[in-house]
Amino acid sequence: MVFNPPLWLRAAPEGRASPYRLEVDGLSLPVYLLEDSEGTLHFQALAPVAPFRRIALLRDGALLKERVQGPRPQAEPRVELREEGLSLVVRWQGDPFLSVFHVAGDGTRTALGLWHTGGEARLALQNLPPGGAFEVQLSDGLGVRRQLFPR
Repeated sequence: MVFNPPLWLRAAPEGRASPYRLEVDGLSLPVYLLEDSEGTLHFQALAPVAPFRRIALLRDGALLKERVQGPRPQAEPRVELREEGLSLVVRWQGDPFLSVFHVAGDGTRTALGLWHTGGEARLALQNLPPGGAFEVQLSDGLGVRRQLFPR
């Protein structure tokens, strides 16, 4: 079982109701299940936007997995974006996980990459409308920091 870092989205969870619960800093939330074409189960829950200290997945009150916040970096994260042809090169410091979305002028959001690690990522820009902005989400695994960059 893997906990992917949280994402900041304006969307309702997809999938069917399940017997699982997600605890976020003591708040118990319903979990929805999606099964992909290979039979892998994906869990989704709707949680408040906040820097979490603890998340845990439970079934019938039994703890299945948890993640607890470690020390946070003192410095604010740094992000650099550069378009190269049909690619966006992103370099970042401060948090281990990076997700990037393109937000078009009409508000349409396109995920360019989710949960990249390593401090640098090259993301494809094919078929995106001109203009808009890039939304960068950095995560330490429990919290999410968002930054917008005009395109």
